[in-house]
Amino acid sequence: MNNKVYIALIVLLGILCAFLGWKVSAKQTEIVEKTTEVADVSADRERVQLELEKMKFSYDTLRTDNEMLTAEMISQKEQIDGLLQKVKNRDYDVYKIKKEAETLRGIMKGYVYQIDSLNQLSRAQADEISGLRTDLGNERVKRDKLTSQKEELEGKLEAGAILAAGDISSNAIRLKSSGKQVETERASKAELIKTCFSLRKNLISPPGDKFIYLRIQAPNGTIMNPSGSEASRMFDGELGSYSIRRVVNYANEEMDVCVFYNIPNSSTLKKGDYTIYIYEQEHKIGQTSLSLN
Repeated sequence: MNNKVYIALIVLLGILCAFLGWKVSAKQTEIVEKTTEVADVSADRERVQLELEKMKFSYDTLRTDNEMLTAEMISQKEQIDGLLQKVKNRDYDVYKIKKEAETLRGIMKGYVYQIDSLNQLSRAQADEISGLRTDLGNERVKRDKLTSQKEELEGKLEAGAILAAGDISSNAIRLKSSGKQVETERASKAELIKTCFSLRKNLISPPGDKFIYLRIQAPNGTIMNPSGSEASRMFDGELGSYSIRRVVNYANEEMDVCVFYNIPNSSTLKKGDYTIYIYEQEHKIGQTSLSLN
């Protein structure tokens, strides 16, 4: 075997060694990247678990005498327990859990505001009742004479004070991993039902907190409610359930409102036409519809 053959073999061996070295380096880089990715996901899970545990503790500190509100909060705590179990079992996508946790955090902030509003309302009502008792004790004869006139006037004011809703729209929403809201017409993809409308200007209605209720009627005629809760009140003179409640601060001027209903399980959402009824207290003030396929 001559020198040229030896030289050719040496060159080939050199190329082979360089190639194997490159492959080893690339594999080491890939291992480092995968290790970093696993560490990041593990850290995300720990952060989400801590956030859920803090949220559960916050729910435990909330107190209200309102039975319906208490039932709703118990339902939300059960959802938090479910998410915690998924985090601990590592059987659920951490980014999906983060989005659900963000939704639950927003709902909890709403409960804090509602409880504070109810407490303020109770104190105001207590002061008002105390004042009325004093006035009634001093003005008993005059009260009897003015009763019929007062009732007639109150009836007219009550009818005129009912708010009206306009420019109503409702869409199913899918949440992307980035948190962006994307409209969808597919029932299997829907995670939220977003209903927006304008409360019209009304100078008769007393300004302040207004309780707005949404009743979302499924294609089979039932009213959707979160986690199958039994939350109900009077609507149009009859006892009925509702899907979600929101408190808005109304100042007698037109205002835009959007209400989000969190779909507990999109896999059970039926295809078809949904009707969304909007109520202020027990009075229906508007409605719209939504079709999912």
